[in-house]
Amino acid sequence: MNINDLLDKLSGLKNGKITGSQWTARCPAHEDKHASLSIGIDNGKILLKCHVGCKTNDICSKLGITLRDLMAIDAPSNSNQSSKKQIEATYDYTDENGKLVYQTVRFYPKSFQQRRPDGKGGIIHNIKGISPLPYKLPQLLDAVRDGHTVFIAEGEKDCDKLTENGFTATCNSGGAGKWYECHSQWLKGAARISIISDKDDPGRNHAIAVAISVSDFCDDVHAFQLPNLNGSIVKDAYDWFKFGGSKEQLAQIESN
Repeated sequence: MNINDLLDKLSGLKNGKITGSQWTARCPAHEDKHASLSIGIDNGKILLKCHVGCKTNDICSKLGITLRDLMAIDAPSNSNQSSKKQIEATYDYTDENGKLVYQTVRFYPKSFQQRRPDGKGGIIHNIKGISPLPYKLPQLLDAVRDGHTVFIAEGEKDCDKLTENGFTATCNSGGAGKWYECHSQWLKGAARISIISDKDDPGRNHAIAVAISVSDFCDDVHAFQLPNLNGSIVKDAYDWFKFGGSKEQLAQIESN
């Protein structure tokens, strides 16, 4: 079994360095809102541990795999694992009809790459010649049509967390400094655009550039940073929910 095949089955996947594992995710064997499942690799075996207490066999059953699948994986052992990139998440960029145009791939250790289908069942590991698209374009267009607020964040991880909490959110691929007019054009006629700035200099500069760009297509543009919570620094939208912020509180901050 390929480790990436297993990771693709999990939701809420993130870097697990803090827990001592390689990844953490929501445990599929119980209603998990806190990424209670640790995933690691040891001598060619996948290690799964639910910190709530779910049995490994139950976790495998929910994932549609067996214990045997964990024992024979297509992955390097711990001795050289740190030198190998592992896919942590993939983010689909589609056209207005939902057809995949390209993907951003997030790796562990942290790095990113864009790739696209070649039309023949293969993959081209660049997006040369492809006009960049906003993330979650079909949902963005629905929000513009229906007069709902569109949030712009700095990364896909932030957008996914905002979407999970009922907001419409988008971003560009490639991180800060990569928002172009071709992204803004899709927002023409939006009722309101709210830009959540990352709490660092590149993030603030990015938010300013995005605000200037989209202001040509929307009259109501709002950029802001999220306040810190419970003694923790909230850098972005993902951190807001991670550290206990609610969607109601975020909506209140956004409306001011």
